[in-house]
Amino acid sequence: MLNFYQGRSVSSSFTVMLMVGLIFNVSSSSAQNKTVELESTFKGNQEQPKVLYIVPWQKIPAPESFYQPLESLVEESFELLDRDEFKRAIAFKRQLNR
Repeated sequence: MLNFYQGRSVSSSFTVMLMVGLIFNVSSSSAQNKTVELESTFKGNQEQPKVLYIVPWQKIPAPESFYQPLESLVEESFELLDRDEFKRAIAFKRQLNR
C-alpha cells in the first residue's frame, strides 16, 4: 500500500478508487434490474348488504317506568332511621366486605 501512495498524490489515488467503486456499483446495479412479478388469488363474495335490520330481543318498557318524581328521591334521602337497624346494616355490610 505504501508503494501505491508514494508515486501519486492522495487526491489522484482517491479519484482512481472512486472510479473503480462506481464501475463496480454500476455493473452490480444493472444485474439487479430484473423485474419480479408477484401473483395472488382472492376468493370471496363481493356482495355487500344493502339494508341492516336491528330487531330488539326484549320489549321496551313503557316510558312512564323511567320517570321518577323528584319528591320521591328526596324523601328516601331524609327518611328517619332506627339506630339499631342501621347498626345491624353496617355490621352486615362489613362482614360481606371481608
